[in-house]
Amino acid sequence: MTERVEVAIGIFIGYFLVFGLSTGVIGRLLRIHPEIIRKVYHIFGIASMVILLYVFPGWKSALGTVVVFFIVAYGIVFMIEDTDFMKRFRKERRKEDAKIREQILYVVLVYSFLIITFWGIGGEDHKHFILFGTMTWCFGDALAALVGRFYGRKKFQYKHFDRDKTREGFQAFVLSTTLANLVILLIFYAFPLGVSIGIALLLGLAGGVIELMSKRGLDTVTIPIGITLLAYAVINGVLVFY
Repeated sequence: MTERVEVAIGIFIGYFLVFGLSTGVIGRLLRIHPEIIRKVYHIFGIASMVILLYVFPGWKSALGTVVVFFIVAYGIVFMIEDTDFMKRFRKERRKEDAKIREQILYVVLVYSFLIITFWGIGGEDHKHFILFGTMTWCFGDALAALVGRFYGRKKFQYKHFDRDKTREGFQAFVLSTTLANLVILLIFYAFPLGVSIGIALLLGLAGGVIELMSKRGLDTVTIPIGITLLAYAVINGVLVFY
């Protein structure tokens, strides 16, 4: 963590510039499928939460940076939304998906809620709970989409689920997020391994179900907030016994 806000902001902006440019160049040179590139952007973008939580000196500077950064991003997307580049970037998205500008709005609202609630109000000791929700969304959404698109064969037929989602994608979601949440648990808690695995699996399964039930891009809101709240409740419940 740095005590200088301008240094933290520089790291945050530099992070996006480096990963954005490098991903775009590599994708073009290697002719990687657009959906893969889009999900790589998704992973790196959400992973920026780690910088906000552990590089910025306080929640107010992190929150201010999020709001300003995404307002600027919203404006840029608004100006270039009808260009050939953005049309090519969006062509792999399903028609019912929310537009990119709507997703940016969702992200800034979700990030603001999590930072204010679990860092601003909860304090330093509670900000790590944000990682459970954001990393579940980060890896689960990306891998579920890729596995479902390229390897999915069996679609869900339940009326409350998004019927474009596949069982293979759901399995990828649960596996990837269970591993991600297990790593977070091992870093921040000294639970027995079996307990940590159980909590991580519960969060992975819950995230998978939330993702199946979220339509029209609302998983951007439901997964990070839902899993962060669930992690907070479950872990504090388990801590009673340790």
